Amino acid sequence: MFLGIHQAGLPITISDAEGIYKRLLAQDNFGIVPCYGSLHRANQRFHEHEDVYDVLYFDDLGRYKRRIVPFIIWKPLPILRPIN
Repeated sequence: MFLGIHQAGLPITISDAEGIYKRLLAQDNFGIVPCYGSLHRANQRFHEHEDVYDVLYFDDLGRYKRRIVPFIIWKPLPILRPIN
């Protein structure tokens, strides 16, 4: 699509060109969200500096779970305390 717009001589700007570059080179990160959560816009739950552009459920990894687990960085769960 970019090439077609460019060849037509129309002006175009690419927002987050660095993010697109990282995705094309497979240098971006995937976010893993709980199975009860929606995947729709779930990448917004992560900070921008984490370079998470796509999310999936852990169960979607299927038979590759054991291979991928060493590369997963888990965020700690908050400590729940009863209200006095």
